[in-house]
Amino acid sequence: MLLLDLRLPDLPAATICTRILDRHPGIAIVILTAHAEEMAVRGCLKAGARGCLFKDTGEQQLLSALMQAVHGRSVLDPRISGAALPRRGPTTSRESGLTDRERDVLMLIARGLTTQEIGDQLRVSANTVKSHTRTLFGKLGVHNRVQALAAAQERGVI
Repeated sequence: MLLLDLRLPDLPAATICTRILDRHPGIAIVILTAHAEEMAVRGCLKAGARGCLFKDTGEQQLLSALMQAVHGRSVLDPRISGAALPRRGPTTSRESGLTDRERDVLMLIARGLTTQEIGDQLRVSANTVKSHTRTLFGKLGVHNRVQALAAAQERGVI
């Protein structure tokens, strides 16, 4: 687990994320910031960071978010997703290339639900959710939930 400041004096945080994940692909990186800087946050998420939180996040919320990141979940502060990753207007599922079910899964991922919780909500098995998730990751060209949310928001899917 690595908690990394967005603003660093020597290198952009996205570059550090890339270098660390190249050497240690299993590490969970969460970005911490005082200000949502759109390009910097996007760069970190695309580089593989599992999330981004504001520095004013409460102690209990921070601990919970870090535990979620360690277990492979995305932890994107709602204020960051709105400020740093703005929508470009609505896109239908057909325009995005996602099926309605894949979009449903994506929306539940955005709410922070686990695979099992998504399955319970949609009344399908966890394996079916995993299959939809893999397919939507492929369509979005991403490798994890945080990247999927960033890509979907960037393209106006959610």
